[in-house]
Amino acid sequence: MLHMLIRYKVKKEALAKVRLAVFDFVASLQTIPGVALHKVLLEPDEKSVMHLLAFTDALAQEQSLPLQKSFTDEIGLLCVSKPESVVLSRMA
Repeated sequence: MLHMLIRYKVKKEALAKVRLAVFDFVASLQTIPGVALHKVLLEPDEKSVMHLLAFTDALAQEQSLPLQKSFTDEIGLLCVSKPESVVLSRMA
C-alpha cells in the first residue's frame, strides 16, 4: 500500500469554490481502480486542508497523477499556500 498526503491553505473567501473542486476531484479519483482511500480533512482554522490518499499499487498512484495535477492547477490561485504532495512511508 502506498500513501500520499496533499496539503494546502485556502484563502478564506475561496473555501466554497475549493470545496466544489474537492468534490469533483474525489469523484474523479473514485474511477481509478486501486485508490483504496481518499480522506479530505479541514483543520480548525478553516483554511488548512489535507488529503490523505492510499493506493494499492504504484500503477494506481501513477494513474492518479494527471488528476492531481489538474486539481492543484485548478485551485492554485484560490490558495494562500500552493498544494504540496508528499509520498509517505509507513511507520507502524
